[in-house]
This record gives sequence, C-alpha cells and structure tokens, in this order.
Amino acid sequence: MRITKTFHDSKERLHIVKDDKIILTVAPWYGAKLTQVKLYAKDTWNDILWPVSDEDLKTNAWFKQSILFPYPNRLEDGQYSFEGNTYQWPINEEDKHNQLHGMVYDHPFEVVSAEASSESATIVLIHRYDGSLDYYPFAYDLEVTYHYEYDQLITSFKVVNKGKRNMPFGLGWHPYFQINGKGIAGYTFHAGQVEEIELSDRSLPTGKREQLPEIKFPLCEMSLDNAYQLKNTPYSYSLETRQGLTLKFDASDEMDYMQIFTPEGGETVAIEPMTANINSFNNGDGIRILEPGTEFNCQATLSILS
Repeated sequence: MRITKTFHDSKERLHIVKDDKIILTVAPWYGAKLTQVKLYAKDTWNDILWPVSDEDLKTNAWFKQSILFPYPNRLEDGQYSFEGNTYQWPINEEDKHNQLHGMVYDHPFEVVSAEASSESATIVLIHRYDGSLDYYPFAYDLEVTYHYEYDQLITSFKVVNKGKRNMPFGLGWHPYFQINGKGIAGYTFHAGQVEEIELSDRSLPTGKREQLPEIKFPLCEMSLDNAYQLKNTPYSYSLETRQGLTLKFDASDEMDYMQIFTPEGGETVAIEPMTANINSFNNGDGIRILEPGTEFNCQATLSILS
C-alpha cells in the first residue's frame, strides 16, 4: 500500500492506494470525513460507504461520515448548563429547535502523519480548538486515526482537555453504508441485548426505555431513526447484505450507545456508534467530564466477512 495526495479547490485529500486502486480517501479540510472505503472480501474490493461528492462535502449533506463532537446527536433547544453556567448553541435543526451534532463536522483537521506498509496504512489527523466560542468555552485537541487493513478499518479517537477547567463532552461517528452502490433492500441488522430509547416527536429521549434480548430486523421494511444503549459486552453488531457479505462492528467499551438512521428512498443506512445518549448534556446519559490535561480514548472497528 501507499499514500498519495491530491487537491480539490486547493483543499487536500489523502488516498490509500493498492495496485493503483484507491481504497480509502479522507478529506481533512471537511471534518476529516471519509469519502470512500473499499474492503477486501470474496476475492474483490467492495465499496462499503454511501458515496460522498464534492458538493456533499461543501454542504455537509446528511452529515455523511461526520465526526460528532463535543456531543453526538441532538441538544434540546441548543442549551445546557455546566458548573453553574448556562450556554446557548446556535440552532441548526430549526424544525425541531435543536442543535445537531456539535461543531467539528465541517471544521478542518491537520494531518499529523500518514504511513503505509504492504499490509496496512494509518492516517492520523487532529483538530485543535482554543475554547473561543462562548457556547463551548473548553479548549481541546481531537485526534482521529484511521488504521486500514485489507478487510477492516479501525477508527480511533483521542480527546485531550487543553484548557484549565473541566470539560463536558460526548463523541460519535456517523458513517452511512451502501455496499457496491446498491440500496439496502435485503439488508438485515442484528445486535444482542439492548435498551431501546423512546424518542419524542422532536427526536429527544422521553426517559422511557424498553429492554430487548436482541434486535434483528430487515432494513428495507422499516423507516428508522432509533436510539439504543448496548448491554452485552463486547459491543458487537452486524449488517448482513444480500450480496453474501456481512459488515461487523466492534465498539470499545466507551461507545455503548448507538443510533440507526435510514433516509427515505432505501439507498443507505447510518449506523452510528456513540459514547453518550441523545441530549446527554441535559440528561447526563453517558456524558464525560474531562479534567484539565487528561485524555479520553475510544474506537470502533469495522470488518467485512464473507
């Protein structure tokens, strides 16, 4: 494998290349989003992501492959209180009057390193924030590492509190899946024991949960925007496709929440590992408090099986 670089509108893209085939692309300037990933199974390269165009990157369409920080999902009315102070985020989901997905999804990341060998490649990127916004006055470094092997991708996150005060946060990742350019008809999602989180018409937790011994359902028959807390460790779940391929997800212990979302049209499904619940800054479910100078780590592994 090798790593190459191209520029689009003067903005850098990094590519992992194998035998002149691009098998992974990341756009550092657009929230360190992945725009394509191929995994090897059944003697061929398989595209696993819903395609991301240049226009998608510029408009952040559907939050494709976005990193969600300093919290995943929604913040009710864009407001929260922490250690005696109340903060107001800008509203970016006007129909439900929520703030959605935090602040780094369209921010530039710096490339720290990019290394490749015959069997793997690793790209490390970092976003540095100085705490200058009044609605989130907490300085941090957010580092994301994409470690690629032929049949798996390990996405790791490191958060470092660079300020002088405690910092509240949660983290999530928002990849959309579509195998080899085909829709999700015939796909089946499966996970072990979970608590399903009831959501209001504003897509916020009501406080009610239902414990389920497992979940298994065909995606094409359901319109989903569902939240769960995983209960069986290790945290593993899978997406079975009609092409005889299975995508297997393994989340570290810190990522015990999950959201599943299917846009209308049956093209794709978002499967989102998260460290915290929806509206965690207000309900406290999964919120982390990072002391000055300390760090937090988590990761999600995506594998393809045939």
